Amino acid sequence: MQRAITTMLGVLSCATSAFADGMPQKQADPYAYTPGPVFVDYDWSGIYLGGHLGGVYAHFFLTVTTPTESFEKSRTAFAGGGQVGLQKQWRSIVIGAEVSYTWADLETTTNSIAGPGTSRSAGVSNLLLATGRLGFAQDYMMAYAKAGYASADVDFRSSITSTGVVTTTSSGREQGWVAGVGMDYAWKPNILIGVEYNYIHLSVDGRTQIPTPSGLAGSVVNDAGIDIQTLMARINFKFGGGAVPGY
Repeated sequence: MQRAITTMLGVLSCATSAFADGMPQKQADPYAYTPGPVFVDYDWSGIYLGGHLGGVYAHFFLTVTTPTESFEKSRTAFAGGGQVGLQKQWRSIVIGAEVSYTWADLETTTNSIAGPGTSRSAGVSNLLLATGRLGFAQDYMMAYAKAGYASADVDFRSSITSTGVVTTTSSGREQGWVAGVGMDYAWKPNILIGVEYNYIHLSVDGRTQIPTPSGLAGSVVNDAGIDIQTLMARINFKFGGGAVPGY
């Protein structure tokens, strides 16, 4: 009898120790599914501003009188400026508007054939573009097309080739149109980098070149056109849009 009581006390002592250490835990399944972080598409909506830098190519063609002649010349140069815009995203479609200013010094000179000893010069600078944009976004990338209004300062001059003395001059702001394409990448939630190509056409008709004190007669630009192509690297700082998990 005494031995049986002793055995029961030993069993109770072991059970008490086991419960004191807590209930036995079920071992975790190493193959069980564990949800990962949730990622969402980038939100391109918002206001942005930034700058651009690259190259510009201009092709001039014009007809002048006194004497009458036509010529074509081209010029390539570096250019840069800034832009500000607003865009809104609906699913994968992004619609926006942008205004940009580009500084460039594009001037070309050629010797006159009809007027020996005379040089003709044409120049364009201070490009202003106001465009609408239509983009297609896929996560952190967006391709877009743009089109709209273009304006620039356009100068024409005639001068004596041997001395460089200007005989007639005319300057003014001319109007035209622009069309282009581009690609943006959301490098950071509020920093966009990209590249953009634009084709710009400006036209001039019937502008009079005013004689300078050293000039003998004025000239009239009967018909002129300037085709400009730009290729720019861009950076923009965006304000607005939703949070972007995953950065």
